[in-house]
Amino acid sequence: MTGIYSILNTVSRKRYIGQSIDIERRIVEHRRQLNKGIHSCMHLQNSFAKHGEEFFEYKVLEECFCGVLTKREQYWMDFFQPKKLFNFAPAAGSNAGIKWGAETRKKMSKAKKGRTLSLAHKAKIAASLIGNTRTKGHSLSDKHKAKIQAALIGRIITEDARRRTSEKLKGHIVSQATREKLSIAGIGRKHSKEAKIKIGIASKQRHNNLKHKKEKCHDNS
Repeated sequence: MTGIYSILNTVSRKRYIGQSIDIERRIVEHRRQLNKGIHSCMHLQNSFAKHGEEFFEYKVLEECFCGVLTKREQYWMDFFQPKKLFNFAPAAGSNAGIKWGAETRKKMSKAKKGRTLSLAHKAKIAASLIGNTRTKGHSLSDKHKAKIQAALIGRIITEDARRRTSEKLKGHIVSQATREKLSIAGIGRKHSKEAKIKIGIASKQRHNNLKHKKEKCHDNS
């Protein structure tokens, strides 16, 4: 079920408003985090610890399509007014204005460890992103790019990951428009000495693989 839900404290009458493409699964996740004391919403977690689970009510407010989730979430947040909400951010679908403490970040990281998405859930997420224009025209700052680059330094890709990536790309055809974009993006780009060596090795392997296929075809003819 896709839509908007709420978690209501029946004592204080304050509630948490959220959106999900799979409400049932999301509520189960909220329950798990609250009972473990690791929920990312500190106000909701503190209230849960104070009053107990029996005083919390989970309710579906509205079913809607993926494309209007944030708009409908904002409607319900405005409907119940900020003073009656546990939500940190005043804007739906955004963490703008929130500064997470070190302890909260640690809890959020712990809550996500080992979490896996089902194929059905992945399919729903993919469907919700079709036609997404939120990042259209958005460019990363040099500082952000530097952080991403630093995070990737020393990253080791396992053979299993390489194999899965290879399987996914089998039969994939790059369109002419994409080829042109890649060509333009590479203009003026300078590779490091290490990158050039890797490119050379990869090119040689491709050449050998192609040669081997041709020889195999010739032997079978």
